[in-house]
Amino acid sequence: LTYRVGKWTLMSRISNFGEIRTLDVTNPVLDEKFSPKSIVDASLSYRPIYWMTVTMGANNIGDTYPDKIQNFANTSDNRLVYSRAATQFGFNGGYWYTNLAFDLTNIKCTPKPKPVPVPPVVVVPKPIDTDGDGVADKDDLCPTVAGPKSLGGCPDTDGDGVADKDDKCPTVAGIKMFNGCPDTDGDGIEDAKDKCPTQPGTAKYQGCPVPDTDGDGLNDDYDKCPTVPGTIANNGCPDETKKVEEQKKVDISAKTILFQIKSAALRSSSFQSLDAVAKILNEDAQVGLEIEGHSDNVGNANFNTKLSQKRADTVMKYLEKKGVASSRMTAKGFGSTQPVAENTTADGRAQNRRVVLKLK
Repeated sequence: LTYRVGKWTLMSRISNFGEIRTLDVTNPVLDEKFSPKSIVDASLSYRPIYWMTVTMGANNIGDTYPDKIQNFANTSDNRLVYSRAATQFGFNGGYWYTNLAFDLTNIKCTPKPKPVPVPPVVVVPKPIDTDGDGVADKDDLCPTVAGPKSLGGCPDTDGDGVADKDDKCPTVAGIKMFNGCPDTDGDGIEDAKDKCPTQPGTAKYQGCPVPDTDGDGLNDDYDKCPTVPGTIANNGCPDETKKVEEQKKVDISAKTILFQIKSAALRSSSFQSLDAVAKILNEDAQVGLEIEGHSDNVGNANFNTKLSQKRADTVMKYLEKKGVASSRMTAKGFGSTQPVAENTTADGRAQNRRVVLKLK
C-alpha cells in the first residue's frame, strides 16, 4: 500500500507465508515444517528536491521468526533451534533503516544567464509651458495667459465656455450662438439687439412681446382692429351690434335737443336727452362722439354757420360737465350746407335746424 501527499510518500507491505515443508530424501532427520506466518514492513520517504529522496523504514516490524525445530545435530539434548533455512523466507529478524537516494539522471544543469545590456537612459526635455496652465506652448493658443485645456489654453473670464479671445462679451456669461453674449430672456435674440431683454419676445417686435395696442386682450398679430378696443369673439373689433343699439338711443335723444331762437343757449327740455347721451358715453369708455350743428338757409349764411358751430360746442361742453372727456368728442358746425329736407316749407326748415350725434 502506497500513499503520497506532496513531497511525502508512505509505504507499507504485509507478506504472508503459508505452511512450508522441506523434505530431505537422503536424510529424513533433516525434514522441516513451518506453520503460517505474516511479516510487516513500512517506510516513510521525503523528496526535498526532484533528484534526491530521504527514506526511513523498518522491516519485519513484529520481529517474527519461524517455529523452532528439534536440534538435528544432537537430538538427545531435546533443545529447539531455528531452522538453518529460515533466512531464505525473510525470517531474519526485525530492523530499522535509513536511505538517501540520488537520481542523477534528473539533475539538470542551468546555464548561467547572459548579462542583459542596460539600455541608455533617454532624458526627454520637459515641454515649455510659459503660463503654467498645463498646456505646452506649442499647443497653447494663448501661451502667455493661463487657461483650461478644453479651450486650447485660453482663459474664459465669465465661465461661459467661450474663450475670451472669441467672446464678444468676455465679462458677462453668454452662449456660444451669440459669440459669448447673453440672451437673458431666452427668446433667441441677444440682449444687445433685444429691446425687451428680460421679456421673451419675437424678432418681428425686436425681442419684445407681441403688443396689444388697444388693450382689449388680443395681441396685434391676431387683432383685426389693433388700434380700436373690441371683443375677442369679434377678432378684436368693436361689437357693432351694441354700437348700433346705442346709436339708436343717441338718435332719439338728438331729436329733442332744442335751443333758444337765434341763440346757442339750450332749452331746459334738452337736459334729459343730453343726460341720456352722457350716460351711454360714460358706460362705454371705448366709444367717441361726433357732434354736428346744422341750420336752415334763412338769413345770412355766415351767421348760420357760426351759430351751428356754437350750438355744437354748447352740446360738447354740457356733456363734458357730465363726465365725458373732451378728447373723446369733436364739434363741427355746417350751417345750411347739409340739409335733410327742402327749405321752402316751414316743416322742411324745422328738420334742417338740428343737432346730429354720431358715435364713433
